[in-house]
Formats: sequence, structure tokens, C-alpha cells
Amino acid sequence: ADADGDTYGNPAASIQACSAPVGYVADNTDCDDSNPAVNPGAAEVCDGADNNCDGVIPPDEADSDSDGFMVCAGDCDDTNPAINPGVADICDGIDNNCNGQVNEDCDLPALAENIRTTIIALPCTDFKKNRCRFRTILNKKMLAIKYALMAAERLSYKPNKQRRLYRWAKRKSQKVLNKTDGCHNNGVPDAKDWIDECAAQAQVDPLLRQLIAAIDLLDD
Repeated sequence: ADADGDTYGNPAASIQACSAPVGYVADNTDCDDSNPAVNPGAAEVCDGADNNCDGVIPPDEADSDSDGFMVCAGDCDDTNPAINPGVADICDGIDNNCNGQVNEDCDLPALAENIRTTIIALPCTDFKKNRCRFRTILNKKMLAIKYALMAAERLSYKPNKQRRLYRWAKRKSQKVLNKTDGCHNNGVPDAKDWIDECAAQAQVDPLLRQLIAAIDLLDD
């Protein structure tokens, strides 16, 4: 039988006759007789199916990370569901959206400001010994980093001075990270952490790592 009218028949639905009745063809090699786009004469397309009935799905039609994007559809890292053409690019030194560019339109001062506002939104109880002064100090440090990055962006005509500012901002960002990374490194806050709740650290730590990675790219 050729239920889908593609001139290729269903091997599971055959009859013997001197001539083919209506709806039947002499061929019996269709692997999906419900879809006229699938048969031995069809070309493979990027859809994750065996379009030409050769029993093989091309490797680039896999979606190994289950992010909804196949390699043939532009997924440039099929091991990481956070990297595909459907995500937004972030300041982390990675081509997140697979467009061949890294950190396009990455606004470092805005990222520093996001970190600062995230920190000041945390309750005092998330800080070491429940002391708000640690939050105040981190707030001031991130504000200084933000202003340094803003100044650096205006100094493209003075590359040496610009580079010094980026390096200063990176060092200061690393120092802030050192006060918030115990849970990331060890699973629990450590003695040097000023934020001593893992849930709170999880809001700040990834953003700081993005900022440091993005500054690294500009300082290359």
C-alpha cells in the first residue's frame, strides 16, 4: 500500500495481484507511509528523522544536550544546553548564541551595576555575623569597579591607560569574588567569605565570574 501517495509502498501492507489496485504500488521500501516527505527517494533534511529510509540519522541531526537545537540547525556546542542559537549572549567569554561572535554588545558597567544591586538587595542576615557593614563595603567596591569600567570605555584612544583600568577592575572584582566564592569552591562558606549563605552566594558568584572573564577578553 502507498497510503501517503509518494509512490513508495509500505512493506507491512502488501498484497499479491496481477496489477496494482488503487492505492498500491510495486515498491515496498517506504519506512514511513504516513509521511510523503519520507521515502528512499527523499533528500535528508535537518529534522532528526531518517528522511531517505537508509536506516541512518546523520550525526549532525542529533540533539545530545536536549536544548531543542541540532548541530545542523546551528548548535555550536551540543554538549551544553545553555549554548545554542536561541539563547542570549552573556558576558562570559563564550559564544553563547552560536553566531560566531563573543560578548557582542557586552555592557561591562551594566554588569557591574547588576552585581552591585544584587548585593545590596541581600538581607544583612546573609552576611558574616549578620553585619550590614560587609554589604556596605561590597557595595562601595562594586561602585568603584563600575566607574572604572565606564572610564575605560571612554579611553579607546589611550590604550595603555585603558588597559590599566581594565586590569585594576579585574583585580578588584577578583577580590570581591574571594569574599563570595566559598560555596562554589567547597560547597560551604569559608572563613574569608563575607556573604556566608550559599543561596546568596549563588546570586553573586556567577555574575562576578562573567565580569572577570569578559574583562580578560578586553585585556588580551
